[in-house]
Amino acid sequence: MRGAGKADAEIERIRPRALACYSDRLRDSLRPEHVQPKPGVAELLLALAADARVRLGLLTGNLEACARVKLEPLAANGYFPFGAYGSDDEDRYLLPAVAVARAHEATGLSYAGAEIVIVGDSMHDVLCGRRLGAHAVAVATGRTHIDSLRAHGPAAALEDLSDTSRALAAILA
Repeated sequence: MRGAGKADAEIERIRPRALACYSDRLRDSLRPEHVQPKPGVAELLLALAADARVRLGLLTGNLEACARVKLEPLAANGYFPFGAYGSDDEDRYLLPAVAVARAHEATGLSYAGAEIVIVGDSMHDVLCGRRLGAHAVAVATGRTHIDSLRAHGPAAALEDLSDTSRALAAILA
């Protein structure tokens, strides 16, 4: 909206309606057959959920309502009882701290440093947890080539999640 010349006060006034409209349109247009899981995701989620050391949360630049709509066809919402979303802050780099606070609220446990693991497919996923000392695992299932992901220094970089044992080793290292 700023790029279209809207003043901050105007943006604040119309933002709730614009975001609700965006969420409604996504919900109305997204069909289950449009949502395809990346290789190995279902198996990895099962394995992580079964590990007593792991608490899964969702960290995404998507609005929470939109993220939940996208996860519905995969029956994956239940894996993520808490998280941080683009609807929490427009600065993606502030979201890991929000997720950690919500993890504490949900579990009563505190997380710091490499206990926090961020798995993602963009350089922003690799970089956003740095100020918290998070362990980043890059997965080249998005638009970014694995070499570009590696250039940002993740703890591990995988082509995809199809090898569950390897993905678990990278995440739990």
